[in-house]
Amino acid sequence: MVLPWHHKWFNIEPLRYGTVDLFNQLRNYGWQIGIYTTSHRKKYIEKLFNLHGLKLDLVINQHEELIKNLLVKRKPSKLPNRVNAMLHIDNSEGVLIEGKRFDFRVLIVDPLDNNWTEKVLAESISVARMLERGTYRT
Repeated sequence: MVLPWHHKWFNIEPLRYGTVDLFNQLRNYGWQIGIYTTSHRKKYIEKLFNLHGLKLDLVINQHEELIKNLLVKRKPSKLPNRVNAMLHIDNSEGVLIEGKRFDFRVLIVDPLDNNWTEKVLAESISVARMLERGTYRT
């Protein structure tokens, strides 16, 4: 989706190519979709996705509340399992390491990967099948 020219005046960034179609496909499969950011930009994120016609079920912005009772020295940068997220998509290998350490499922998607939407769809289908069979694992 191409944003109208006047959105550039308001510093609205484009979404990654394929995001709109991916969201629509995930919705058709029954997924809820959230954004987990530590950028202090909750309202901006909501506005950005709304401008592209995309509804978010959840926006996590600065997760101090989620991790405050975590009894570890090195706290994770993200902890999506605290909000019952079954799959977290990220571009950081560090988040993958945290996922293994803190028991949440992560799919790493390289920002330069042109086939990223297919990988997300395949992983979401895999997770859905595990959930249906009661064999879900992180």
